[in-house]
Amino acid sequence: FKRIKKIESNNLKNKLYNTQALFRHINVLNMTDDLRLFIMEYREKYSYLKWQIDLCDFIIWCITIFYWYILITCNEKHFSRMPDLKYQNYSK
Repeated sequence: FKRIKKIESNNLKNKLYNTQALFRHINVLNMTDDLRLFIMEYREKYSYLKWQIDLCDFIIWCITIFYWYILITCNEKHFSRMPDLKYQNYSK
């Protein structure tokens, strides 16, 4: 029983360490005035699209394009239809 607790404790420590390591590489982006204007321009530019875009997905799309990032996502269904977006799906 003690051995099982020790293994579970080590697994939890490893998960915590891996999570902390991941968050060291994440930058928080500020919503600048330039980004706000870009989002509003994109909303006007792509208002003709016949399919609905969730607001959160739309903002992610705009931020990714604005900063010239490549989006890492498993949500290929939504993001595959978005023009100008570069994305990679690592779940496959």
